[in-house]
Amino acid sequence: MKKYISLSFINIVLVLLQTSFLFEFFGSAANPNIVLAFSFSLLFLGRKEEALFSAFVGGLLLDLSGFTIPGLSPLIFLSSIYLGIFIRKYIFKNWSLQFVTVMLSTFLYKQFVGFSQNLFTIEAVTGLLLTAFAVFIFYLLNSSLFRNEFDKGRFLEIIEV
Repeated sequence: MKKYISLSFINIVLVLLQTSFLFEFFGSAANPNIVLAFSFSLLFLGRKEEALFSAFVGGLLLDLSGFTIPGLSPLIFLSSIYLGIFIRKYIFKNWSLQFVTVMLSTFLYKQFVGFSQNLFTIEAVTGLLLTAFAVFIFYLLNSSLFRNEFDKGRFLEIIEV
């Protein structure tokens, strides 16, 4: 119960950062999706249940902040996490395809929400790369929070080519 309350609080902070500060700083096209990045970082740690919960709560909070129809963001985020789980389990465990999944999910979310953008603009590519970089940063932070010591073997498994 404690972990779900803390994940909810973290998602509230991330939604506030994404919709206010980062939206003004980067604009709509280059804005990284840090809520989705946080969920994928939990998935990379092997915490599927927490990743799904975080994607649902974060998406619902994004919808409640007034951007789309309530329920659309959680649907897209949960579909993205399930796609990541499927790819990781049955297709390819390497980090490169996982980061492509993160960037594709971010692009599709922006298309469905209405921040329509061209894929090949510098702002759109910057937003996708910033989201992938945020996954890496959250992975490092979450690995130290969810474990007593940094599991170097698990980290090397994720980043090895």
